[in-house]
Amino acid sequence: MPSASVAETYSPIEYQAEVNLASSTFDELLSPNSQWTDYGESHGVRIQRGTPPAIPGRDPIPGPSVLPLCRSETVIPDARPIQLLACVHQAAYLAVFQPRVRTAYYLRRYSQYHNKFYAVLAFGKGFESRDLVGVQYARFFDENGLEVGHPSERSSRIDLVFANVEDAKVPAQEGKVRASYWHAGFRFTRTEEGTRVQHISQIDFGEPIPAYIYKVMWLEIPMVVSRLREAYRLIGCPPYVLDPAQTIAMQLQSFDVETRAVSISALVLRTGAFAIVLDSKRMYKQGVFFSDRSGPAAKLLEIEEKEGNIEVRTPENAVGLAFELVFRACDQEVHDQDESADW
Repeated sequence: MPSASVAETYSPIEYQAEVNLASSTFDELLSPNSQWTDYGESHGVRIQRGTPPAIPGRDPIPGPSVLPLCRSETVIPDARPIQLLACVHQAAYLAVFQPRVRTAYYLRRYSQYHNKFYAVLAFGKGFESRDLVGVQYARFFDENGLEVGHPSERSSRIDLVFANVEDAKVPAQEGKVRASYWHAGFRFTRTEEGTRVQHISQIDFGEPIPAYIYKVMWLEIPMVVSRLREAYRLIGCPPYVLDPAQTIAMQLQSFDVETRAVSISALVLRTGAFAIVLDSKRMYKQGVFFSDRSGPAAKLLEIEEKEGNIEVRTPENAVGLAFELVFRACDQEVHDQDESADW
């Protein structure tokens, strides 16, 4: 049976011009030649603010609805870039360290780490929620610093860049004001200690910002990397899929922060194997068990524990078929647990 191609299973790529501009500007803002004003260090986070670069079609002088351009940096010990990408990429985990995020979900997936999304930011009474439509795009660099097409445990650097996009099919929702990204992204760089995290942020809130909100966000946004550091220290990182051979097309991966239950839905593209990597040091100290397997490919997959992770092999008769796997932490009480499938 011929294998399916990624282009046939993921959505055709859109907004490439917006992604290219966001990526090049992100590189510029993190280059050694970029100009920043240093605001010192707070809780292990270096904070800097700067003047946004000129962008075609955009007023070079930020109006009263635009927050200052901010760059913050910290080091997260005992962490790898791919682990922190998993934290930021998983919407439920993102809300753990970005408390303004109330809702976030994908509208369209172009590849495993390239998608269009919708998000809602909430601020409490007296200030309307903001919603955003954007594209997030990841770039991966191997241990030699060369850009490659997929992440690995040995990735020396991973960039996750956010680009603002316009979509007439997703207008601002009732009771919300449409915000937009000016500049946003994370850079995860491997160090001897762990991973250096650099965060760029500048958002246009769509309408003028009251002084008290401006003050709160001035203090809050740089500390995103501090809250990520603490979340990783306390609960670890959510599971992530490593699939360098592109054996599957990921359709949906959900994660429940409280129960640590995970659901992975995908389509099998070709024979091969992929890995579901678990954080057994913090997140799953007692292992996991599969609570549900569904879809026409589910019974055909060959699943086994390998070095503390889950290896899934896709045989030829599963190609072109979909599956959903649901697994849970073994320390969660579930009465219908299949004891033969835990590790």
